[in-house]
This record gives sequence, structure tokens and C-alpha cells, in this order.
Amino acid sequence: MKKILCYIKPLDIVICALVLLFALVLFLLTAFGDAGAVLFVFANGERTEYALDVDQSLEINADGHTLTVRIEDGAAWVVTSTCHDATCRKKGRISRAGETVLCAPAGVLLRVVARGGGELDASVG
Repeated sequence: MKKILCYIKPLDIVICALVLLFALVLFLLTAFGDAGAVLFVFANGERTEYALDVDQSLEINADGHTLTVRIEDGAAWVVTSTCHDATCRKKGRISRAGETVLCAPAGVLLRVVARGGGELDASVG
């Protein structure tokens, strides 16, 4: 045990502590950041807004595909989709401002925006 301790220098301990502190700060910023309040749905060249605090199911038809989106408990996710790759379903729940789900075959973009947030800088469709 004594031999192992002689290889650890004081600077090593400081560097490890700084890395751990940095990781903790990043975790806290992402885990407890501002929750989004509005879901923007871009489909067929149009934007529609839905409040995340109202539980509902949406059916979106675009480019020959149908997506069922569920909004519940302040989060939104794609429940079913007729697209072949199912990437939009695998994304899971989105609830924080800036999170997005894209269904490229259908040309549908779901994006959470903080209440009072501005316009999106890009559109799909």
C-alpha cells in the first residue's frame, strides 16, 4: 500500500479534484436547468404551439407519414411513427428548453422552447 501512495503527487490530487468539480457543475446545469414550457411543432411548413403543462395526444400527418406525439407531465415524446427508422421514437422524452426531436422522413421537428422564448432560427419542411 505504501508503494502505491508514493506514485500519487499532490498536483495529481488537485487535478482530479478540479475534473470532478467541473463534471459536477455540468451535471447540475443540465439536470436542474430551466424547464421548457411550450412545444413548437414544425410540420408541412407550419408552426404550431402546445403547452407542456396540458396533457394531450397529437396526431401529425406530414409527407405521407403519421406521428403520434404524447404530451404528459411537462414532457413530450413520439409514441408511434410510420417512418422506417424510428429514430424519433428512440429520442425519448423532451422537456427542457432547446431539446428537439426530428423525424426526417416526415419532415417534422418538435422543439421545446421556454415560455416567452423567441422564434426558432431554422425550420424543417
